[in-house]
Amino acid sequence: MFRGPGTYYPNAKISIIREIRAIVIAPETGIHLRATRNLVDSKKIKRLAGEEWCVAEPGPFLPGIGEEVVRVVEGNVLTSTKALHLRAKVTFVDVYGQERKAGKEWLVTNKMAAIHILGVYEEKVADVAATILTSSQYCVVENPVVDGETKLGERLMLIGPLVKFMEPKEVVKKISDVRVLNEDEAFYVRATEEFSDNGKKRKPGDRWLVTGPLRYWPPLEIEILEHKKAIFFVEGFPLLRFFTLSQVLLTVLLAVLLAVLVPQLLHRAISR
Repeated sequence: MFRGPGTYYPNAKISIIREIRAIVIAPETGIHLRATRNLVDSKKIKRLAGEEWCVAEPGPFLPGIGEEVVRVVEGNVLTSTKALHLRAKVTFVDVYGQERKAGKEWLVTNKMAAIHILGVYEEKVADVAATILTSSQYCVVENPVVDGETKLGERLMLIGPLVKFMEPKEVVKKISDVRVLNEDEAFYVRATEEFSDNGKKRKPGDRWLVTGPLRYWPPLEIEILEHKKAIFFVEGFPLLRFFTLSQVLLTVLLAVLLAVLVPQLLHRAISR
């Protein structure tokens, strides 16, 4: 191959097969090439017949002998709220130096690159929008990734403020607002699993009151049975204010009956 710029003088012993024009690689794009025979590319890298690779340097590119242009690839712009979900077609090492096993899925974020051009062994699964939580929000993530390992079947609570891209297989349940209790409010809760509640061991089935004032992020191991509102306050019995009116009246009625009936029963027993 005779490459320009230059002047080529025809030779009687050499025939011109065809003229090849350079492909202009625009910024934020790349081209996928395939080797039609064993060769050494323009970067002095040995390529085997059938091998594919990507060239992403902007400017004119002249394919060499044995190099076939497969396609032009548009770059994916990454931002603080947009990432890229990829899957490996075969086992390979990506442009960031990470080995990717065949079938493995991962994210590319703006912390890795401002623009990502798909490699020949990468498959785009989806664009991923960041999950954004304010300081008064929380969410539950199913199948969380912890220390690079996916915990299938487990759950994890995330509390704002937070901006996070969910890893492949992570599922965000409904984003909820923090529960705010005033001084005259409480939650009647029950433990569904064993856990430590601020140092206190809770067992499945345990029930207790969570009283205000506070901002409350319900632990994953409990369920809220009732939101109680104080109706009156008895000095020395702060928890009594969270009983419902019917519960209080029933308790008073039982106390009156006992106060009346117990002396009568005792008197009859003594008389006998």
